[in-house]
Amino acid sequence: MGRQQARDMANDSSTSLPDLSDAAKPKLGKAKRGRPRKENPKAHVSLRVDADVLEALKSTGPGWQTFINDVLRKALSNRHGGVVRQA
Repeated sequence: MGRQQARDMANDSSTSLPDLSDAAKPKLGKAKRGRPRKENPKAHVSLRVDADVLEALKSTGPGWQTFINDVLRKALSNRHGGVVRQA
């Protein structure tokens, strides 16, 4: 297809989309972008640990950060009698 033919198609009213009725416009709303928000989002923290501890945790492979979260949750649960809620 040549440029002129593409322009002609773009200007041709029979190939354009129909106008939306006023009743249909409110249903469209504003599009939500990105990933849906979680009910209980994680908090971003900066934590200093010994290098060997960090290396050992990272060596457990993918999911090491979730593993740290689980270990901390279990430690707090044991220490505080189950006060920490499960996310």
